[in-house]
Amino acid sequence: MKVGPNELVRKFDELYEEYNEKWGDKKEVVEREKFFDKTMAREEVMPEVHKVLVEEVDDMIKSELENLRQMSGAKSKKKKKKGKTKKKGGRKKVKKI
Repeated sequence: MKVGPNELVRKFDELYEEYNEKWGDKKEVVEREKFFDKTMAREEVMPEVHKVLVEEVDDMIKSELENLRQMSGAKSKKKKKKGKTKKKGGRKKVKKI
């Protein structure tokens, strides 16, 4: 009776293949501290940098719009608070004479 590889061996094989895809074609350097892959580093860092940059630019645009509103004398937009709403239907009050 022959038993196939267990889950641990399959996971190890997947990780080994992933390692070979990323690092298999890279040159090994004696001084590992000085070696890094610029494209790989850029791919990992760029999404976070883009997110932070978009947030900062959005904040700057909002503050500039607020400054322009103040300079023009217009009131700034604020969210309106919801007040009590009238009930629909029900009894109507009748005045007694």
